[in-house]
Amino acid sequence: MGFLSLEYRCANTIDRCENRGVYSVWVNKLGLKDYDTVVVNLLPAPVIVFGKDTSLRNIDSLTLFAPLNDLYLWSDSSTGDSLQILKSGTYWLKATAPDQCSTTDTIQVIFVVPINLGDTMKICSGLTAILNAGPGYNSYHWNTGDQTQSITVDTAGKYTVWAVINGYIDYDSVIVTILPTTIFSLGPDTTLLVDQTYTLYAPKGNFNYSWNNGSTADSIVVVAIIIQILFYRFRFQ
Repeated sequence: MGFLSLEYRCANTIDRCENRGVYSVWVNKLGLKDYDTVVVNLLPAPVIVFGKDTSLRNIDSLTLFAPLNDLYLWSDSSTGDSLQILKSGTYWLKATAPDQCSTTDTIQVIFVVPINLGDTMKICSGLTAILNAGPGYNSYHWNTGDQTQSITVDTAGKYTVWAVINGYIDYDSVIVTILPTTIFSLGPDTTLLVDQTYTLYAPKGNFNYSWNNGSTADSIVVVAIIIQILFYRFRFQ
């Protein structure tokens, strides 16, 4: 600039001249001095208040609203004055006022699916069942000591899970009942004469049946038949 010395003074006594106020500069070159003064005004930026990151339960959507009379740019590149959120994620808005001052705010939204283990679960003796608390939580805590989303059980009792996400806690319980195995017998192996029939009976009761021939009745009739296979020997002259 050619001056031997520069001296800046903030008339509002603020050390760094970055706020509103009156600012002056004095310059000195070989005894020649000059100065100038400028008044700095700070224009208000748009105010966006999304609030804290949030977890929503039993809600399918959330609508975010922008401040009025500004230009908008949302995280999905839309430019409307509101944004409807349908899935979990991080969303932001940049609002620009007519004087070109802008503000950006960001919010993380998580849609929490309530845990539903059901009221009761019945499994046959010797089999297992999977209890699943559902995805989306940060941590899981079962009364069995497990800390996974799902557990496998084979014992009767009450099972409870607590799940945590962003400080929100959900829980559910289910009663597991073990059903006794149905024991029955079709009888000893049997040899039948040709064309002789034999009836096989399933146990009576409130059962569903599935035979190996596709029948679903409580009994089937089998018939002894002969499958004859003929072999021919050819001799060529």
